[in-house]
Amino acid sequence: MNENYTILIVDDDAEDRGFMLEAMKELGAADLIGFAEDGEKALTILQRRAKQGNLPKLVVMDLNMPKLNGTQTIELLKQDVELAQIPVMILSTSINRFEQEKALSLGVHSYLIKPFTFLEAIETARGFIGFVS
Repeated sequence: MNENYTILIVDDDAEDRGFMLEAMKELGAADLIGFAEDGEKALTILQRRAKQGNLPKLVVMDLNMPKLNGTQTIELLKQDVELAQIPVMILSTSINRFEQEKALSLGVHSYLIKPFTFLEAIETARGFIGFVS
């Protein structure tokens, strides 16, 4: 995997990660993304890349994950001066209004519902690419 990716996708669901990877491949942009399986791994990756001066331009985060959920991970990101500047988008299956409002109150850029079809995944991926371009 490319270590200089510009989009970090944080999701514990291997199928969802694979779905997004396939959408990015379809757009010729698979080298733009990297993955973390949970919030702890995401923080480790981001802290390492901060030391290297090579932070991604966007973090896309699921909410419901083991160890550190999306909300907890965002709270920790926002407490770190270097990491707090990285834009975060939520990509979740949850349509719970409280969860959406909580995420937005933490300063996430946007709250998106996970795509159900491959065409929706391509459009979602296209939006991520546009954001970092």
